[in-house]
Amino acid sequence: MKKIIIILNLILLFTSSHAATNSVKQKAALKMLNVMNKNRLLDKHINSMIKMEVTGNPLLSMKQKEVTQFFQRYASFSKLKPQLAQMYTRELTIKEMQQFTAFFDTNVGQKMILKMPRLIGLSSNLAQKKIQERYPELINTFLRR
Repeated sequence: MKKIIIILNLILLFTSSHAATNSVKQKAALKMLNVMNKNRLLDKHINSMIKMEVTGNPLLSMKQKEVTQFFQRYASFSKLKPQLAQMYTRELTIKEMQQFTAFFDTNVGQKMILKMPRLIGLSSNLAQKKIQERYPELINTFLRR
């Protein structure tokens, strides 16, 4: 009987410790997300996507208000924030999130957040261009076999 009580106490200790750690991690993730979203980048990105889609589609342009409301209801930062926090807590430690938060809370960090999507796009285009330039070389490797 004593062994069972000891085991139950250990289980309770582990689960309460685990829950406390998750709570701290969740708070760190939420704080980091708030700092990262100072400029409302995700919502701005969604709005620009909607404008692009609406511009190219007459059916959507007649219902732009409804499309915008739909995206705000399901894909706005405020709606995605809990799931985003879970993603970050799985991928980063508390210390890493605190360090990212400190960095993102600086002017340079905010600039990085704003520039990163463009830099990733430019990097992707550069890699695609280099591959296209060398594509015949890749085809030749298949033909030689």
